[in-house]
Amino acid sequence: MALLSERPSHPYEMSVMMKARHWHTSIKLNYGSLYTVIDGLEKRGYVKAQETIREGNRPERTVYVLTETGHVELKRWLSDILRTPKKEYLDFEAGLTLMLHLPSTTVLELLSERIAHLESDIENLKTQLKVLTEQFHLERPLMLEGEYAVVMREAELSWIRAIVKDIHDGKLNWAETQHFEGGQDT
Repeated sequence: MALLSERPSHPYEMSVMMKARHWHTSIKLNYGSLYTVIDGLEKRGYVKAQETIREGNRPERTVYVLTETGHVELKRWLSDILRTPKKEYLDFEAGLTLMLHLPSTTVLELLSERIAHLESDIENLKTQLKVLTEQFHLERPLMLEGEYAVVMREAELSWIRAIVKDIHDGKLNWAETQHFEGGQDT
């Protein structure tokens, strides 16, 4: 709906625009189901077919436009996302919940690997932001997603480093609190 709020488009054109804008880095996208999504939006009255076009030997493509109801829904949905924190179930949180099933030496190795990945991700993201700013002269509102990604990874990196230090220093030790075999250090 956000793309259609900019201009009428057909689903293939929308998928090209999403890829060009790298939306896959922050939005879980399934390009194969885009036509199904558009069909569902049309059934709800959020979008409507404006015209069907054919360019050269390509198949016919239906161009969709956002309806007034769609504009209202888009604004409501985006407002809810920005306003209200929501519990998101992340794999890493599940790993933290269940890490007691591993020996602390293994957890240290795994968290050290995660630190290396985070450091690399942060450096890559900062480089991308610099390129987008300097070469493409993108304005800051178009960079907020990238800034957020850097800040969140830096916060996670700092927290994980503190956890690793606490494990090394013996301040975080779960071997004596475990009542199952999987997490015992050997």
